[in-house]
Amino acid sequence: MQSITFAYYLVGSKNDLPYHTRNSCSDMGITLIYIHSMSELLSKISYTNPPIVFFDSSSVQLGKEFVQLFCKDSNYYVPYVIIISDTLTKESLNIAYDNIIFTSIGNLCVTTQDCIQSLKSSPSIKGKGIDIGIEHSEKIMNYLLKLGFTHKHSGLILLKEVIKLAVANNGIISSLHNDYYPVLAQRFNCSVYCVERNIRNAIDYAWRNLNINEAEEDFHTPSCFFKQKPSNRKLIGFLTNMFLEQFVQEYKSVANGA
Repeated sequence: MQSITFAYYLVGSKNDLPYHTRNSCSDMGITLIYIHSMSELLSKISYTNPPIVFFDSSSVQLGKEFVQLFCKDSNYYVPYVIIISDTLTKESLNIAYDNIIFTSIGNLCVTTQDCIQSLKSSPSIKGKGIDIGIEHSEKIMNYLLKLGFTHKHSGLILLKEVIKLAVANNGIISSLHNDYYPVLAQRFNCSVYCVERNIRNAIDYAWRNLNINEAEEDFHTPSCFFKQKPSNRKLIGFLTNMFLEQFVQEYKSVANGA
């Protein structure tokens, strides 16, 4: 199942979603957050990759530009965009995208449950949701190289990619072996065991050549973290949280300065 954490509702004339819809989200572990502007919504989508977004049709200008904003080739792709309207339909607006769904307020609960059931049967992490941008990828790679990792080990690339996956998944790491390593194994045509082993070997090399004092100064991290070689999960978790916080702050700075 896709790791479901957040769903958003862009508030319009209907200030709240029906109880049964909210309850369905809660039962599946979805935290429903109410948003009051499109710019805020896009900011949230960029960093949390929600599986579902709800719109009151009165809150948006429906048209070609709107639906293209959430299509599969967009940076703001969402698996299910549910638009609440008692009169509008995909046919009436000539909308062909499968992830755009129109439903009446009366059918909203059933529609939401259908979408959730579809998500449950989907792969843990889908390809579109994992690209966090070239500039982010370069920052992760430069950090790892400075920390002591080397291109001599294929684990460097695998470590960078698993961090990208976890950052794009809002820092949630339920199971590396079930949710992340299989994605990389398929992408790099190797086994899950090879992914885990190559990352571990890369960490072994980096920690054998690590200057703890320099690392503490360069990375503003307590030296106690570097004194003992971390497990794959511990290092991936640490770096994921660090980069997630950094990238979110960068985005907020850009957004506030725009």
